[in-house]
Formats: sequence, C-alpha cells, structure tokens
Amino acid sequence: MAASSSEDDGGKDSSRRVPSKSAPARAAVRDETPEDSSADESVTEDIIWKKKKETMLKNLPPGVDESAAKQILNDIIVQGDEVRWTDVAGLDVAKNALREAVVYPFLRPDLFMGLREPARGMLLFGPPGTGKTMLARAVATESKSTFFSISASSLTSKFLGESEKLVRALFGLAKVLAPSIIFVDEIDSLLSQRSGSGEHEATRRIKTEFLIQWSDLQRAAAGRETTDRDKERGDANRVLVLAATNLPWAIDEAARRRFKHGLSEDDLATLVNLTEGLKEYEDWAKEFGERGG
Repeated sequence: MAASSSEDDGGKDSSRRVPSKSAPARAAVRDETPEDSSADESVTEDIIWKKKKETMLKNLPPGVDESAAKQILNDIIVQGDEVRWTDVAGLDVAKNALREAVVYPFLRPDLFMGLREPARGMLLFGPPGTGKTMLARAVATESKSTFFSISASSLTSKFLGESEKLVRALFGLAKVLAPSIIFVDEIDSLLSQRSGSGEHEATRRIKTEFLIQWSDLQRAAAGRETTDRDKERGDANRVLVLAATNLPWAIDEAARRRFKHGLSEDDLATLVNLTEGLKEYEDWAKEFGERGG
C-alpha cells in the first residue's frame, strides 16, 4: 500500500512539474515575437520592391536600355539605409541650408513653383571626413526621396557606348521614381576638367552624356507649363543632383555652373574663414567669391 501511495504521489508531482517546465518556453516565444515581426516586415518590403522593379522594367521610359536599367536598380539604389539629422553631429549651418534648399521643396513642392523653383544641382565640398556623405544620406531620408548613390566606377563599362546607356538609365529611372536624389560621390573623378588631347574619348563621352541629361532636368523645370495637378501637388519630376567632392576646383566648369550658387557676401566671408589654413581651399574660396560663383 505504501508503495502504491508513493507511486501516486510521484505521479501527482510529475503532473505538477509539467506547467512549471512549459512556462519559460511560452515566455521565450513571446520574447521572440518582435524579432519575428521585424523579419516578416523586411521580407515583405523585399517582395514589394521586387514587384516594383519588375513593373518598372516593363514600362521603361523611351531611350532607356533594359540591361542598363537592371544594373541601376540592383547596384545603385540604396534601400533601408536611413540617416536622420540627429545622426549628423554638428554642421548646423549646412543642415539648415539643405533643409531650406532641398528638404522643404521636396516635401511641399506645391509651395516651391515658378520663381521659387528649387535648384536641380547642389555641391557639398570640404576636406575628407567632414560629413558630406552623411549629409547627403540624411537629406534623402528627411525628404522621403529615392536615393541613387553613384561614383565614376558605377557608370564605367569596358564596352563602347554602355556607359552612356547607364547614364540615360540613371536619369530615366530617377524621373520614374521621383522624388529622387542622385548622389555623386567624388564628382571630380567623374566630371573633371576637360583637357584637349590628353583625355580619352570614352571619358569625354560619359561627361557629355551626363551634362546633357542634367541639362534636360533644368530645361524641363524651366519650360514646363503649370497644370492644375501642379498647383495642387507641385512638380512630380523632382530630381536633384547632389554631389560631394574634396577638390571643387578640379570640377569641369560646365558642371560647376549647374550647381546652385546662392552665397551672399557674408557667406563668402564665412567660407574664407572656415578654409583658413587650408591653402588650396582658401585660394579657391577667394576666387569663387571674386567670380560671383
């Protein structure tokens, strides 16, 4: 009898232990739920972006090569790399200028039309490590824009004529995915000063095509007739070429003229003071002010 009673007690004890063992397992499942949901959201975004790419490739703008468009969509568009103003330490003057010149016009295009039409090109320059790329990423995030990040190597091909196709695809897709920001890092390597016989023909053709496509953005903005839709929502083709360089004096003159030069005398004086001690920057800042931009 004693043995059976102990067996019964053992059975009761084992039945009591089951809930206590399963409780932590349920807690662990609850702890993992947020991670699972974030992973599901990431997968959902990837699926949406994949379908969007397929749709765009079927409805490409005239003159855009499909293989070039695929390369742009796969390699150059930056997805999910958000940078906020709070992530950029200091640089308050630059951040305020970019808010007024880029972010606000992109968020409220209906208020920036006609004479208030925003610039189609802006240049960030300064010594290495001063936050130019971070500022560009923050501008794209804060203005809710598609961010195209390119360099000279992104648009270079060993096949004759392919580089020009990539440039056309870049600007064509930027218009389709507007509002868009085309960020050109180290633009002096892509649009350097054009020389006579020392420059390779392929390099010269890339520069020419890039400048033509860029000019088309400005002509479209300047010559566009205002429609009822524009009055309500503003220009749908909001595309900005935002460039960064350590060597502003090395950029081709034709490219430099396409950037917005809205510096007052006080701004130029500040620029000279900021570049004091950096001989090449200081000389260029003074020359920039004397030329009026």
